[in-house]
Amino acid sequence: MTLPHDFNSRPWLESPIKSLVGRILLAGTLRDSPGIGRDSMRILGCHALVLLLEGTGGYRDGRGKRIELRSGHLLHIFPELPHTYGPERGGRWNEIYVIFEGPVFTTLREHRLLSAAHPVGWMHDVDEGYRRLRTLFHPEERLAPDQDQTTFGRFLEFLFETTTTQGPDGPPREMDPVMVEAMNLLAVPERGRWLHGAQVAARLGLSHETFRKRFTRTVGIPPARYQKQKKIERACASLYQGPFSLKQLASDLGFSDEFHFSKTFKQLVGQSPSAYRRRLGGG
Repeated sequence: MTLPHDFNSRPWLESPIKSLVGRILLAGTLRDSPGIGRDSMRILGCHALVLLLEGTGGYRDGRGKRIELRSGHLLHIFPELPHTYGPERGGRWNEIYVIFEGPVFTTLREHRLLSAAHPVGWMHDVDEGYRRLRTLFHPEERLAPDQDQTTFGRFLEFLFETTTTQGPDGPPREMDPVMVEAMNLLAVPERGRWLHGAQVAARLGLSHETFRKRFTRTVGIPPARYQKQKKIERACASLYQGPFSLKQLASDLGFSDEFHFSKTFKQLVGQSPSAYRRRLGGG
């Protein structure tokens, strides 16, 4: 991406954003960052999300994971995991960072919706990632402080969308651009209507079988499962954010009925939507 002319290293939050189940402690931008833990690995003690806007570099952690990074990668730093990341010596590295904590993230890890084994996600549109995070946290654009609960929920949704079901460590080195478009078509409804795999294949000018094989080879899972996971991620965020009925969620997410939605949710999350909502403190 091309950074705005006024892009500088600066914090975005004057005080933490507080929710019933967590807090966002810090957020902001860093220009020409030297990275973290170059001489010895750091343990942060809380969660962090780092969106690499410009530059290349690497990530290494105490589990032995080593990953090459470029613009568009998202690092999810976990509280207990020693780690280091940043540019090669003399290299360029511009980022947005968000530091956060709370029991909701422990719950998500227990149900494998977040995993320290796969700390790197991918933002297909870096400019869009910058815009969304700036809208959430920049003092000139964010919601009023008395709407912290809504801001926290929107950040949770962003976290789901960008750090889960992206493959084990972000995309292949050269992501098939047609499959990138397919992922977007499967993950986001058009005017409230979810496209099925056959419809996406037709939109891309492919036979359904060719599309299914190509998508599975590129992304690592079949298109139907990818879309199912995206729907349930959206459901998790919705259950946290507001008083949506299960019937309404089932309809919004394109399930045939509430029973089908609840069954799919439990298969992927490990508990029913109602139990999940109670555990997050949503009543």
